[in-house]
Amino acid sequence: MKQKLLNLFLILFVSSFSFAQVANQPSDLMVCDDDNDGYAEFDLTITEAEVLGGQNPSDYMVTYHETQTDAVIGDYPVTSLYTNVVSDMQVIYIRVEDLSSGNAATTTVNLVVNPLPQSSTVSDFIVCDSSGSVNLAFDLTTKDAEVLNGQDPSLFYVSYFSSLADAQTQTNALPSPWTNSSNPETIYVSILNTYTGCLVSDQSFDLIINGGVEANPSMSPIIYEQCDDNLETDGDSSNDSVQFDLSNMDAQVIGGQDPSEFTVSYFATLMDAEMGANPLPVLYQNVSNPQIIYARLGNNNSVCYDTTEATLLVNALPNFSILDTTFCQDESVTVNTGLNDVDYVFQWYVDGFPITGEDSPTLTIDQAGSYIVQVIDIQTACSSYEFFDVQELPCPDADMDGVNDSDEDINGNGNLDDDDTDNDGIPNYLDSDDDGDNVPTEVEVGGVSGRNSSTVSHQFIDTDNDSVENYLDNDDDDDGVLTVDEDYNNNGDPTDDDTNSNMIPDYLEAAVALNVNNFNVEAFKIYPNPAKATLYIQMDNIYSNVEVSIYDVQGKQIGLSKTLSSNITELDVSNFESGIYFVKLSNDEISVTEKLVIQ
Repeated sequence: MKQKLLNLFLILFVSSFSFAQVANQPSDLMVCDDDNDGYAEFDLTITEAEVLGGQNPSDYMVTYHETQTDAVIGDYPVTSLYTNVVSDMQVIYIRVEDLSSGNAATTTVNLVVNPLPQSSTVSDFIVCDSSGSVNLAFDLTTKDAEVLNGQDPSLFYVSYFSSLADAQTQTNALPSPWTNSSNPETIYVSILNTYTGCLVSDQSFDLIINGGVEANPSMSPIIYEQCDDNLETDGDSSNDSVQFDLSNMDAQVIGGQDPSEFTVSYFATLMDAEMGANPLPVLYQNVSNPQIIYARLGNNNSVCYDTTEATLLVNALPNFSILDTTFCQDESVTVNTGLNDVDYVFQWYVDGFPITGEDSPTLTIDQAGSYIVQVIDIQTACSSYEFFDVQELPCPDADMDGVNDSDEDINGNGNLDDDDTDNDGIPNYLDSDDDGDNVPTEVEVGGVSGRNSSTVSHQFIDTDNDSVENYLDNDDDDDGVLTVDEDYNNNGDPTDDDTNSNMIPDYLEAAVALNVNNFNVEAFKIYPNPAKATLYIQMDNIYSNVEVSIYDVQGKQIGLSKTLSSNITELDVSNFESGIYFVKLSNDEISVTEKLVIQ
């Protein structure tokens, strides 16, 4: 305790005098931490010239101390080669003593241990080149970010050298770009802290030129086509999807290169292909049609790779339909695919055997059996099959009108006796004029009577395109005048009436609607047409005892007749099924019929 008081007294005593000598404050003394432990050896004598300034060094003695007290008293000086005992930064006290008088002055210096730049492993600089060159220009600066590994590039400077000695002495730095002198060539790296001057040069990497990789060297488009495994009928090909075996494209991706040296993988995006991330499974179901995917060709002996585009394309199957059908004894039936022989190839089979010489879109059949047609798309080679049965029936024609009795079951209920289109009390299969228009059914189907013809007697003829065949339609030209009323020469045969001499019978020509003894066509209107729930009948003039009746296409009256009492009459048709009907206005002297569509 007494010693401490004495030391304090001496400090105060010495401080009360002014000495001629000067102890200048020197700059911080900084060294680089060679092992990054926070401690380093300092040569304290480096500060001497700055401490003395212009004073003659031979007149003074400079010593260094760990405390201010030691510096004032002159006790416990440290050696000039001093290792700091406080990590990173430590204050050292300096005593400047006049040798002639013994007087002394003190100052301080900071000992600063600066860390070395952080050093990390640097990957080799690999260039993939297919030209066969052994010397290429490398842009070394592209390695700077990897060398610094997150350190601030504004505080650190990166240099590249051909030898470790040059890197350590910072001599003969390489320019960038640098052309390699060998393959591989080792490059040494230094990192300099531009503020502290600390340098690290313990890392290196190799410049390596590897043989290049070329995916799809032929440059031909890679299009992998598959036939759809379902017969699509939605008209949207973009959603067609099948499973692709992607390995089937490997050969084209590799081209003429040795397949043992390469690995092919496939990706949904170019980014994934470049990164080698999220490869697609070998058995892959496309998600759009067509779909573009990307192939990556990697060299098994290096990091070199190349990418190329490939297209997955699902081709539709030929779309057609043939239903089971029948034909009458001694006749034939023709089935039609509805396709053409320009785009498709056809092969027909019966009972498992190919039909020789039959390669058209249609087939005329006069033999019962189980039939198959294969249709092949010429462009895509996709094919589809249709199976159908053909039966031979007796097909009697009781009324010899050219329409088989089986076809005269208009309502399809299996009972021929309740089909009477013209409501004359004679079933159609016994009636040679099924619609009562005075034109024989045989004429209206364009066929011949009898059952022994080798041609199909019953043709579908629909002059006014209302989906009702002429032989069941009592207004064949849809002009609002019944066919029976277009017998303008009144001989009981509408087929020989041609008032405008154009070789077309008036009952088949809508432009001719004389009917002077009946309602004027423009004087009778029904609306709306098509109708849904309510139908309006309008007549420009009021006729006496006019009844309105509605018939279906089979000639059956629907509901009860109604007598019109005004020029506009409202009818409820909400209970009618959708289809085609006929509205008939008539009295004892005149009649007119108009076609009606119910939705």
